[in-house]
Amino acid sequence: GLKPVGRAMIKDYRMGEDPFEVNSLMQKVYAGSLKIRFKASLPNLPSEEFTYDSSNDVGVFDYGGRKFIVSNIELENKTLKVTKQDPRIAEDSFQNFSF
Repeated sequence: GLKPVGRAMIKDYRMGEDPFEVNSLMQKVYAGSLKIRFKASLPNLPSEEFTYDSSNDVGVFDYGGRKFIVSNIELENKTLKVTKQDPRIAEDSFQNFSF
């Protein structure tokens, strides 16, 4: 049989991100903006918190002489990739997180 479906494509030109679809069959809808809070701690350093807002932040944090970069967000699998640059190590390392 046939089922009527309402659909809308939405694009926020101010944010400059890809448009996303909303339809009447969806259970959950991602509206285009994420806020993620990180807490960093290293021995002999006070811990610090960093907040990443996907609507207006670049996603680069400096802590303990290291640079942490939010390098990729996959909304379908709900994963976040953070790359760490340490000037004492030649290669960058990365860690994937789920949300």
